[in-house]
Amino acid sequence: MSTTSNTPASESSNANPSRSCKVSAGPHDVPASSAGKRPAPPCALVIFGVGGDLTKRLLMPALYNLAVDGLLDDGMKIIGVNHGERETSAWRDDLHQSLKKFASDRASTFHTGKLDDKSWDWVAQRLEYMAGEFETDDVFEKLKQKLQQTPGGNVIFISPSALAFSSRLPNGSAKRDC
Repeated sequence: MSTTSNTPASESSNANPSRSCKVSAGPHDVPASSAGKRPAPPCALVIFGVGGDLTKRLLMPALYNLAVDGLLDDGMKIIGVNHGERETSAWRDDLHQSLKKFASDRASTFHTGKLDDKSWDWVAQRLEYMAGEFETDDVFEKLKQKLQQTPGGNVIFISPSALAFSSRLPNGSAKRDC
């Protein structure tokens, strides 16, 4: 686990660039990403089952890294859907604490030592928590209204068991081995 420089290799003036706040799985001396990358177009990312471990360990570190690299559009919105009422601010705080924990844990896959507050704040401003039961129509109606207010396309990520969506799947049933 390492941290890579956010400065393109062509802009780096010294042989030992300072460590960045980017979470990375590459070796410590990997050159910075190539120039010419552009941010993704604006979109809404909807994460079903946002209270789970997958969101904390994989999705949020990945989104954080994209924010560090400036590869997410300012119009992006991240909507987390899960069972149970919760304030968006409490969800943000929980994700921030998890990300800081993973960043400081040397045994963690996502060890970086520290987080860039500006990048985290950018991500946090785009987070919105939505409580809802996946088996009911009302959660999808609320989500539809939120998505109509967001420019660009939609990306849907489903992380709970397929059984949570059994009434939404073809033939109204889910396989237990999905």
